[in-house]
Amino acid sequence: MKKRNKVVEVPEFNLEQTLESTGHSEDLVRRLVAEGEHSEEIHDTITRNTEHIKIILGKQEVIDSASPRLVEFQEAVDLGEEFVAATAVG
Repeated sequence: MKKRNKVVEVPEFNLEQTLESTGHSEDLVRRLVAEGEHSEEIHDTITRNTEHIKIILGKQEVIDSASPRLVEFQEAVDLGEEFVAATAVG
């Protein structure tokens, strides 16, 4: 029996959609930090979302866009990482 190679379609990169979803992560990080509550769940959520933002900030298409939102995204990463580092839970 011959094995068939499975073809996986990669969706086309959509800058607008990517910036919008990254904005949702930014908003969530900023809101959780502003609320100021520390718990393992909150720290995990902030960490997951800051990692998402960092991945997006590393994409060449996003870098090339020179969107003014990139600065806001990086600020949210810094804010989230500082918040989590300030109070280790566990």
